[in-house]
Amino acid sequence: MGFYSKKFSRKKNLIVMFVFLFSMLPIFLPTVGERINNVNRKETPSYQSEQLDIARYIKNHSNEDEQIYVHAIDANIYLQSNRFSNSKFFVLPSLNYEEFPKLKNQFTNSLQKNPPKFIVISKNSFLEEHPNDRKLNKILIEKIKQDYHKVDAFDKSYYVFEKQ
Repeated sequence: MGFYSKKFSRKKNLIVMFVFLFSMLPIFLPTVGERINNVNRKETPSYQSEQLDIARYIKNHSNEDEQIYVHAIDANIYLQSNRFSNSKFFVLPSLNYEEFPKLKNQFTNSLQKNPPKFIVISKNSFLEEHPNDRKLNKILIEKIKQDYHKVDAFDKSYYVFEKQ
């Protein structure tokens, strides 16, 4: 009889423990509704919001067959504006282009032969005090100053330039 009573009390203890744990579960885990609300409440980071605004502007101020160039920024602006790059250099990786003269020449040639309607560049890259061609900033900035004008609507994190 002692064996059965110990077994029964062990079972009873396990049941009480499981009931207690399951009753505490809602306290520690948010409900599905709370999770959905948390996802909906999150705001788009300002740089992504600015990229979406730029993409909308480009889409509204260019034809589908006109091309753009987005310098050293992810490809979202191409995707959201539904515009292609003016060359195969649609998102340049972080290389030192002074060590790759052939790639540097190809980029320069594509910029001259097929100039994009819009160029998007980060404000930091454009305002660099001594731009060089390590990331092709100097070539691009010279081209912008020569053939493009700034679209005044954008100047938080990025500059947008339109071909004159």
